[in-house]
Amino acid sequence: MMDSIHIITRAIITSNNHLLVCFDPRRPQNDIYYYLPGGHVEHGESVETSVIRELKEETGFEFTIEKFLGVFEHYFNPISSVKVCHNHEYNFLFKVNSKEMHFKSLLPQIESHVNFKWINLNELNNIRLLPSKLITLIPELLEHNHNSTLYSVIE
Repeated sequence: MMDSIHIITRAIITSNNHLLVCFDPRRPQNDIYYYLPGGHVEHGESVETSVIRELKEETGFEFTIEKFLGVFEHYFNPISSVKVCHNHEYNFLFKVNSKEMHFKSLLPQIESHVNFKWINLNELNNIRLLPSKLITLIPELLEHNHNSTLYSVIE
């Protein structure tokens, strides 16, 4: 098992009661899972710069940060069918906006391993969103029903 910890930025992007999620289109249809857009923070880069850079690289659109929502710590046992480089991560969560992108936008597939889908926020329970704790945390964050800025799946 790998012992590295990764620092990641993730964006919560909503439009018309839908959440933008990513998936790897190279995976078999019966093994698709979804995750929030974003990616790894590069050495010497701020988390704010990272989330904007990652979103631009993945979508081609410009974004602005609306607000910082918190840090989500995640430790997991990798799914055997998913190749990973780490199993412990700190995800800096941001609510972001784009003047260029909305629910009806066609999103280009710029990176071969990243494609997008808009999911109705009321249907998060119907998809395989990872980490699964985000299924309940995202609505709480969007409704401001949270008292903490650190969330963890580690007990």
